[in-house]
Amino acid sequence: MTKINLKDLYPELYPKDTYLFIKNKIFAQELISAFKVFRKEEHAFNERRRANKAYYFYEEDYTEAIMQNPNPSLEEMYERIELEKSLYSALNQLSPVQFRRVYAFFFLGYSKSKIARLEGVDRSSVRQSIDRALKQIRKKLSDFL
Repeated sequence: MTKINLKDLYPELYPKDTYLFIKNKIFAQELISAFKVFRKEEHAFNERRRANKAYYFYEEDYTEAIMQNPNPSLEEMYERIELEKSLYSALNQLSPVQFRRVYAFFFLGYSKSKIARLEGVDRSSVRQSIDRALKQIRKKLSDFL
């Protein structure tokens, strides 16, 4: 039986000793290495976020706009809902491969190289796929805007 102290892996989440007991030693080793890989990726993402603040400016600006206007009018709420519906509709019209790549790039923060490595394809095919997906989304949203 292997004992894993979660405080050692995530001290900010587990300030006190919290133990996880796992019977299978091989699984325990894989779990520990997965925790370490996730921790590295999380750190790399935060470093990219810190270094490229311009890339995340829209997100921060959008949050600030919501905080400045906590009580939007009905018209603003309706426009936002319609825009979100159009965006979801555009995302649903993508092929499964394009959707997976767009999701990994924009929502998970993976680089195009990492996506290519995970899928076992060339980086240029990932880039072209994401570019085509963005063109389709722009075309769908141009009808709305």
